Amino acid sequence: MFLIINILILLSVSSDLTNGQCTGLTDEQICCNNAAYAKETTVCCNNIPYQNYNATIFSCCGSYPYDQNSQTCCNNIPYSKASYLCCDNQIQYNTDPTSFGCCGSNQYNVNSQICCDNFPFPRASTLCCSDSPYPRSSFICCNNTIQYANPSANFDCCGSSKYNVNDQICCNNTAYPKQTHLCCESNEYQADPTSFSCCGASIYNISNETC
Repeated sequence: MFLIINILILLSVSSDLTNGQCTGLTDEQICCNNAAYAKETTVCCNNIPYQNYNATIFSCCGSYPYDQNSQTCCNNIPYSKASYLCCDNQIQYNTDPTSFGCCGSNQYNVNSQICCDNFPFPRASTLCCSDSPYPRSSFICCNNTIQYANPSANFDCCGSSKYNVNDQICCNNTAYPKQTHLCCESNEYQADPTSFSCCGASIYNISNETC
């Protein structure tokens, strides 16, 4: 069995009881299953008292105590962080949790893969678009929409659409021909960029005006 659980000694010694209730508790005590125990050396999980070396390190995972430094909790079962992962509430063996993570119910290598729609894909050739995988070599994702982009062209996103950055400008999420338009602080102007330039949100004639 893959569970890594510290076997702890169940305490059987209680202090004062009156009608099955803890009485006279101090700040250094806790009540567990109607009995008083030392707070620093006891963890109470589902009314079961457990003894441990340091109660500030241990916590409860369902009915079991676990060491928060070396273990974690999965579906109310403690397991070792160094050897296991919890994916979709299922404990899975893993020799290198620092390089692997969960992708849905699957494990994936976070260095060489990406997780899309709960499935791992090669990181070198794939990107995610709203949890949908697409090949990075010939597509682009704009506002969660996958669009074909010719690999030989220089495309980027302009709002929900693609545009060619060599021939166009993006202004207020709309693409315009670069040769005939200017964009000044999200304001679009139809003007010759060789004769006009931006002055704040407006344009000016560079030959006879100064900004």
